[in-house]
Amino acid sequence: MNIRPTRIRYLIVLVAMLAAVLLYLERVCLSVAEVFIREDLHLDKSQMNWILGAFFFAYALGQVPAGWLSQRYGPRLMMALYMLGWSVFGIFIALAQNFWMLILARFLLGLSQAGAYPTAALLVKRWVPDRSRGLASGIVAFGGRFGGAGANWLTGILIVAFVPMNTDALLKPSDDHWIDPAPIVDPNASQRKEQSNSPALDSIRTEVRRSFDPKNPQQSINAILEMPRLTEGLDWSNAGLSSDGRNISTKPVAERSLLEMKRLNRLVLERAFPGAIRQLHTDGWRPTLFVYGLLGVIVGALFYIVARNWPREHPWVNREERQLIEGGQAPGEFSGSNSIPWRLLILSPNQWLFSINQFYSNMGWVFLITLMPRFLAERFNVSVEERGLMTTIPLFLASFATIFGGWATDR
Repeated sequence: MNIRPTRIRYLIVLVAMLAAVLLYLERVCLSVAEVFIREDLHLDKSQMNWILGAFFFAYALGQVPAGWLSQRYGPRLMMALYMLGWSVFGIFIALAQNFWMLILARFLLGLSQAGAYPTAALLVKRWVPDRSRGLASGIVAFGGRFGGAGANWLTGILIVAFVPMNTDALLKPSDDHWIDPAPIVDPNASQRKEQSNSPALDSIRTEVRRSFDPKNPQQSINAILEMPRLTEGLDWSNAGLSSDGRNISTKPVAERSLLEMKRLNRLVLERAFPGAIRQLHTDGWRPTLFVYGLLGVIVGALFYIVARNWPREHPWVNREERQLIEGGQAPGEFSGSNSIPWRLLILSPNQWLFSINQFYSNMGWVFLITLMPRFLAERFNVSVEERGLMTTIPLFLASFATIFGGWATDR
């Protein structure tokens, strides 16, 4: 009687792919959230660039030692610890109150993520016959690209969603130190920040400047936010409003609730005078990052339950699958050596070419997952959700290209 091999190797590749999804979800989400983080913590662009860059500096430093730790103590334990680490530090980012807390949390996030792909590669080596490793590695990489694509798109949606429609859009006394009257009272100062040629926003600028009193900025702005017909009769299709603003703008003025009217006025004012007042959606970035951290803890626990270091250690693997995996390995694959062949690595032309390739390809890659949303916002006046969608497209296409590349590599 022939017994079919079990298929636990597929499950191992699947959980490694899920880990890669969460890896990139946590890594990339800051690129969409950073405009709100800068505003909330009163950071300038230079400080935010240091925060974004701290991740990659730590990530590079941690690659080799983190990979060695997985080989020394086993990929099951170390991947679970890496996931727990980056999830906790992601929550720390959500709780940060100043520049130093944020850059430290981001650095530790990069350090804890450094071992993820080396560990996944070790799992693939131990669990997948060598003739199928390209496809298996492509599937794991698919998870990373797909997670990055989802991070851009989902982060924009969640940031808006975490500021519910029943939130009062009026400025509170605690918002006083966020008010900058200069863009409103000085057209020249405003023009340096305005990127939209929307006729609707031009009309709002004229009306607001006519009504604004710089001696009482908060009361003056709140009075403007309570104008029931401030936005009436204007075309908001190219003003870069978020989805909540677009939905309200399509309603006739008479059908809008008081909260909806004030919310639309607030969103329009933010677009017309960038930096003049605190953005309403700034309150959404912390709960969004907190949710990502909790997801990482859950997936990390799932990984530890499902994965094992070797096929021979897994209670769900039958003898036939183990023989199938071991029969597809090169001699010495299962020796379990923990040593690092430094001399071979340093003298290997292939290793140097791989490293040079990574260095230059990551120049464009880092821009795509960090600063492209800011570029879209400042240069093209794109709303937060549209920024997420537009930066999602190249990552989404890349995710499927990795699978094809893995398949082609095997062949």
